Amino acid sequence: MKHTVLVIDKIQRTASTISLRVKGDGKIIFNPGQFFKVFINDDEDFHFLSVSCSPEREYLEFTRE
Repeated sequence: MKHTVLVIDKIQRTASTISLRVKGDGKIIFNPGQFFKVFINDDEDFHFLSVSCSPEREYLEFTRE
């Protein structure tokens, strides 16, 4: 299943760690620890990222070093 989302916040956690908060047009249901295949701009540039926020939030957050 594909969702189109927008980055709503970029948080610099440490010098080498960043979190991105994204939000789509509807709530995305997920389980704690679940990961997503996240595409950047096109269908060839992607990363596998684990969600780093509670399923109760109105956004998804991914954190990466």
